[in-house]
Amino acid sequence: MRGEVYADLLFLINFSMDFLCLYLTSRFLRRRMRLALITSAAIVGGIYSVVSLFLPFGKYELLLCDIAVCALICAIAFHSPDKAISQFIKEVFVYLLISMTLGGIMTALFNLLNRLNLPLKQGGDSISSWLFLLLAIISGLTALGSGNILRRMSARRMLTVKIEFDKKIVTLHGMTDTGNVLRDPASGKPVIITDIKSTLPILPDPLRRAAMAGRVDYLVNIPTKYSNRVRIIPSVTVSGSRLLLGVVPDKIILSGERGESDVSALFAPMPLTSMPEGCNAIIPGELNI
Repeated sequence: MRGEVYADLLFLINFSMDFLCLYLTSRFLRRRMRLALITSAAIVGGIYSVVSLFLPFGKYELLLCDIAVCALICAIAFHSPDKAISQFIKEVFVYLLISMTLGGIMTALFNLLNRLNLPLKQGGDSISSWLFLLLAIISGLTALGSGNILRRMSARRMLTVKIEFDKKIVTLHGMTDTGNVLRDPASGKPVIITDIKSTLPILPDPLRRAAMAGRVDYLVNIPTKYSNRVRIIPSVTVSGSRLLLGVVPDKIILSGERGESDVSALFAPMPLTSMPEGCNAIIPGELNI
């Protein structure tokens, strides 16, 4: 028995699903969504879906190829030259999890609707285009809603934050908060807000003066060796917008009940008020280990 496969339709379906999965992954992990990169990654996934039909491999070799291509897709979509390997592994894992979740939801919905004797099929055994689109939208909304619920359930955890800068180390106690969505516009890395008084011991004088004054224009005359270690972070709150001083550390290690993790992030020293006793950092929810 021989079946027909339409390469253009297969490419379009897999491109759409890869794009949706990458979009959901960026939302769940609060990664910066760069349309050109996500589109390019989805194109790679669509091409592979067609090419894989002609690969002379067994099922186990094809499984390894699938995983390798998923890793390549995530590397393209969330590219960052100085990203920690743990962050990359997390992206691949979440992407695979979302892909399997969407596939399972779409299969369950199709089987449910099929029992109602609706016109689900088009030309033989192929699913109609309108139904595929409907199932993809419903599955995406379901996965997105579930992810938001899980993210809220995992929020507000206390972690220890160890920051190393210029061979100096300070240890803070931070609270995870999904409301902290600050990012470095240049690298897309998340930003940990730190209490300025607790962070001053590791800051050199030029950065200390700028942080204390809350004036990013003070950075104009900083020494060259620190110029590539500072970033201007735009911040918008209910009280208005402002520019924050972001600092690129040598290393940031988060630790809690589940262990510790070397994370790729910046920190922004500023006055923190109305914080729980002993808490002097606000950690983005995506860094919740």
